[in-house]
Amino acid sequence: MRGGGIETGTSGLCLGTAGDGRGVHDYWMSKGLCGSNNRELHVTAKHNDDHACLSTVRSSLNALSLHGCTAEQAGTGPEAVVVGGLDGRFKDRLRAEFTKVGIARRDCDELPDPAGVNPDNACNRTMPAKGGRMEFTTDLPAAMFSVNTRAGRAGSTTREYGDSFGACRAALPALHEGPDQVVLRVRGSPVREGERTGLR
Repeated sequence: MRGGGIETGTSGLCLGTAGDGRGVHDYWMSKGLCGSNNRELHVTAKHNDDHACLSTVRSSLNALSLHGCTAEQAGTGPEAVVVGGLDGRFKDRLRAEFTKVGIARRDCDELPDPAGVNPDNACNRTMPAKGGRMEFTTDLPAAMFSVNTRAGRAGSTTREYGDSFGACRAALPALHEGPDQVVLRVRGSPVREGERTGLR
């Protein structure tokens, strides 16, 4: 994901989703920290060739990328999310969780641009070649912080912040039960992502 001054607010969402005291997930982030013109650092997801990013994603069964867009790009109201990526089951879970917390959403199938369905998109370069993608409209990350500045965000999160990363995290456990989540077999029994095997 592209945080800092590139797509404001997504850094906090990334960190909240990656780990909040209830378990942690690997993450990669590109963060713009320039005083101005951070948008010049923007690299589209399908052109991302960062070694650390691709190594992390390619060795994972599931990936979720977090991005920012305008309400005009999303074709929605000011505070909404667009759910995308090639993993249909992941998208179903994300749609359900964001609906549950009352955040407006739109499906990527209705939009040509922020859909995240290109196979070269970083979120789809997992072992099963599919992943999830979220686009947060500009006003939603802004509503997640009462002091929406680089220095002020960490200590001023709002309910919208907890609801958003909570919905992302809540969508993940159900994925681990899928038939494509077996990473090895021990004496004929499948071992799924996140399970302990007792192997050393």
